[in-house]
Amino acid sequence: MTANTARIPGDLKRSGRKLWIALNSEYDLSEPELLLLHQASRIADVCDELVKVIAREGVMGAGGYPHPAVKELRAQAQALAVVLRDLAIPPD
Repeated sequence: MTANTARIPGDLKRSGRKLWIALNSEYDLSEPELLLLHQASRIADVCDELVKVIAREGVMGAGGYPHPAVKELRAQAQALAVVLRDLAIPPD
């Protein structure tokens, strides 16, 4: 496919920008696909923030239970997988 020239959205951080650049430079994405890529990129950034929280505060939270960020990271990772699947990027 031909690379797309859509600009990197300004709200993306490190991982989101990397994902955007990697997929947008490789594929010619339609407008709906660019919206999905933007969503996936934002989720990737949220995952990064959650990883930072877990690194700072630890995996275990109050009362010996997993930190709430662990559960949220799992949910965000699943959401990212769904959005990337919906993009239907062919495997290499």
